[in-house]
Amino acid sequence: MSKRAFSLDGMIDTETSPKATGVPQRGAGNKQAETERRNDNMNIKMKPSTRQTVLSLADKHQVSIADLFEDMVNKYKG
Repeated sequence: MSKRAFSLDGMIDTETSPKATGVPQRGAGNKQAETERRNDNMNIKMKPSTRQTVLSLADKHQVSIADLFEDMVNKYKG
């Protein structure tokens, strides 16, 4: 059984623009850059005195421990 050639010329009109259906199309909208989410965990072994220092610094500056460590790493990194 042989296959016949099938032409789509009459079905596809490349000259017209798509009709507005109200349904958002994939890739049509302006996407904002997604903010980096905190979903990684890290366990750090430290001396109890260092732990107390970290907790007191976080409390003193009214930031979370994660924010405190991110700030320290960024300052260390330069």
